[in-house]
Amino acid sequence: DVVVVDDFVTGSRERVAEFPQLELSLAAPGAAEAVADFAREHGAEAIIHFAGRKQVPESVAQPLMYWNDNVAG
Repeated sequence: DVVVVDDFVTGSRERVAEFPQLELSLAAPGAAEAVADFAREHGAEAIIHFAGRKQVPESVAQPLMYWNDNVAG
């Protein structure tokens, strides 16, 4: 079973509409606890980070935002 945690800034909620969703940035304060609670609620056994920001010009202009979202989150 799959659950989705996403801030939907660049993604489309409709593409994953059939799965339980938690709208949340992994970089937000308290995100780890919120994800853990959501995972427990849905019986998740593993968490895999597939998403990330990927726009090269924006990443060059805002490297700290990209690091925070793609690495720290």
